[in-house]
Formats: sequence, C-alpha cells, structure tokens
Amino acid sequence: MLQEIIKILKEYKIYDIIDNSKQANENSAFFCNTRAKERGFDLDAINNGCNVIIIITGHFKIKQGYELCYVLLPDWSTYINLLKEFYSIEDIKKIAVTGTNGKTSTVHFSASLSSFIGGKSSTIGTNGVCIYEHGQVIQETKTGLTTPTCTENYRILNNLVKQGVKNVFMEVSSIGIEQGRVDGIKFDVACFTNLTQDHLDYHHTMQEYFRQKLRLFSEFLKPTGVAILNKKSEYSYKIASSISNKTVFYGNESFRQALKGFTVEVDNKEVDFYTHGRFQVLNLFCAVNALVSLGFELEKIKKNIPMLRAPSGRMQGYNVNGVNVIIDYAHTPDALQNVLQNVDGYKIVVFGCGGNRDATKRPMMGKIASQLADFVIITNDNPRNEEPAIIAEEIAKACDIRRYEIILDRKTAIIHAIKMCQEGGSVVIAGKGNEDYQIIGDEKIPFSDARVVEELINGADRGT
Repeated sequence: MLQEIIKILKEYKIYDIIDNSKQANENSAFFCNTRAKERGFDLDAINNGCNVIIIITGHFKIKQGYELCYVLLPDWSTYINLLKEFYSIEDIKKIAVTGTNGKTSTVHFSASLSSFIGGKSSTIGTNGVCIYEHGQVIQETKTGLTTPTCTENYRILNNLVKQGVKNVFMEVSSIGIEQGRVDGIKFDVACFTNLTQDHLDYHHTMQEYFRQKLRLFSEFLKPTGVAILNKKSEYSYKIASSISNKTVFYGNESFRQALKGFTVEVDNKEVDFYTHGRFQVLNLFCAVNALVSLGFELEKIKKNIPMLRAPSGRMQGYNVNGVNVIIDYAHTPDALQNVLQNVDGYKIVVFGCGGNRDATKRPMMGKIASQLADFVIITNDNPRNEEPAIIAEEIAKACDIRRYEIILDRKTAIIHAIKMCQEGGSVVIAGKGNEDYQIIGDEKIPFSDARVVEELINGADRGT
C-alpha cells in the first residue's frame, strides 16, 4: 500500500506533504484532516494548484482523475508510516525537552553548545526553527506553535537533514503530545525540566497534564534513549519509576552568584555563566547532561559555557535612564515567581494573563506579583476573545489593593511603569517575552515589549 502511494506521489512530482492549504502548490500533496475537509480547505489547496489530496477515510483507495488524485487512507497510523517512508529523518539526533517552564532556554543552550563542538545544530520550539553554527543563530523560521504539527515536524526534520544539521533540540509540549504532533518520532534523549500549573483549560487536571508529559518518556524515547530529569521535581521520580531507560538526574550542581551572572561548577572546575536568573542554571545543567548523553566530551562543553547567552525574551535586560528593565516570557505562576525572586531591590511588575486559557492561574499570579513586587501593573497579555477588563479583575482579586493599578493598553502600561520606577529600581515586563504580536479577538496585531522599551530608550537618548 505505501509503495503504491509513493509511486503515485512520484508520478505527480510531489516533493512535499503539507497540512496548510495556503502553502499548497502543484508539487505538494495536501493532508486534509476531517476538520479541514469540513471547512473546505481541500478546495483551497486545489485552487492553489495542489493535485494530490490525502484524507483519512477508514479505508484505502486511490481515486485518480484527469488532473486530480485523492489518496484515501484507512487510519492515522498509515499516514504516520507514509510520512516516515516519504521523509528521511533518521540521520539526525533528536532530543526532546518537555516541562512547564524552561524548554526554550534549555534547547537554546543545548543547540548553542552543540554547534560550538559538533557542527550545525537546530532548535524547534517557541522561537520557531533556528539553525545554529558556532553558537550563533544563522537561520530562523517562524512556525506559530511550540510543537509544530506532525506533518510539519517530519518536513522540518527532513529539511534539517538536507542542510547538514547533526542534532536537533525540540520543545515538546503536553498539548503537542496529546494531539499526535510527535507521533512516529523516536528521540535519542528526552529531558524533563519541571511541572507546575498551566494548560488546565485543556487538560483539566494536573494528573492528565502529567500523564501526557510522561508519554514522551514511555512512548517516544528510544529503548536505548536516556531520560534527563530534574532532581528538584517530584514528578521526575514518577517518570523514572515508570520507564526502564537509563535516567540521569540534575539539579544538585554547585554554583554561586557572580558580578555578571553565575560561576558554576562543572567537572570540579569553576566556569563563568553569563546569564541572569538562578533557574537558568538548572536549564544549563539539563543541557549539559543531554549533551553528555549524546557522547559530547565534558571538557569541550565546559570550555564553551562562557560563550553562552540567554535566548531573547528570557531575562532580557535593558537600562532606561537608570531603571533596570527585564523582559521575560514568564506566563505561569511558577515562572513569574522565579523571575521576581531573581530581581533584587525595588521592583515593579507589568503583566497580564491570556484569554481563553487556564483562568484558575490568574489570581495565583496576582498573589505572587503582589507578594514579590513593590507595585503591580495589570495589563493585557493576549486577551483573545475574552473581555480584557474581566481578566484584569480576576488577577486583581488577589492583589494588595494599595499597590496595584490596571492599565489595559500594554504599551501605556510599560511606559508608565518605567517612568514611575525609582532610579536603580527594576521593571519586570512578564508574559510575552520575544513575541512580536498581541492576539485581540481573532486578530494578531503587531506588538513587541522589546520594541516599546527600545523606542523609549531612543527617545530618552534624544532628550524627549
């Protein structure tokens, strides 16, 4: 059956299988799931020049017309096998990183170090698909999802193989696992950073949230693969007891605060690590252990740690007229707490919570902000289809009434916080990191926290 399908794809000169009708063309086959079929996306693909449509119907059949061919598949597993047959993804080491927080930094540190030592490396995740060489990102492509769709993952991995990438470090979300986005992919190493409250609008319970995380290790890790687990999380021990793979724990390494970051102990020697936030030390050691499990020499890893920098939007620092401004992606209670605990002295926090997402974390984050910051400014995050004022009020319920303000316009909130902050103090802008948009209603509107801060710096430099 598969060979028959492959033959048809060759006949039609198909070089790609895609699941986005907007990207369809005469040299791509369009995979149309049930929902896409109901919404007429197969017709959109055809209008864009696509000649081959792949649909799961419950039975196998090839319906070939004059210019158009429908490939009907019996089930999802047949489609996965087709992807595996069509795309070559074996000649690349695949490392998965899962956890509520820390995924982006961990894959970034891993790929940076790997590229210093072992040639081209890549990340797939929140920041899109990034290719690294000598510690620098040389190519970046946005994907829109932390874990891309299954079809896209096979396509991306195949393209990385063609570009000579040796190791890919991939953020694997619980929703991505549940929705089958990594089905059929086997990982050489799987890393677990932590598990704290998030996505309960989707998973409903922490038990189900963890169950999906566990599947990465029980279903998608090769039998010879290694599990890298955070010793500080109770869930790590549950993972370890559920699998027969080799497990490596991290989280007890020695480090101390230094003038420009941290001094960390690696293989009984002290090394400079120039980043902010103690939680980044944990992410670093997760990355180090992943690389050692892949066969990288610890001596070479250690030598390149001082070259590392945090990814954009993670504890990203600015100075605006004597005020320290920190932009971070922290959008969960645990992440917000970690960021605020790592900023000393007087601090103002500016943040909001996403609409149409887990609403139970809103008062939790309000309470944390009120306890750990001197002043709280509640603003819009990505309100989506919820009323922004209602989201803000749900956060404010847990705040000290004397020390918070609601300013829904995010740009106005950021500028106000920086201008009201005392010299030498800090403003933490949390929730969006390096995102370059806001989702209001069904619209994605261009917006960047960093751009607002940089415009303020440039204005300040001109004396305005």
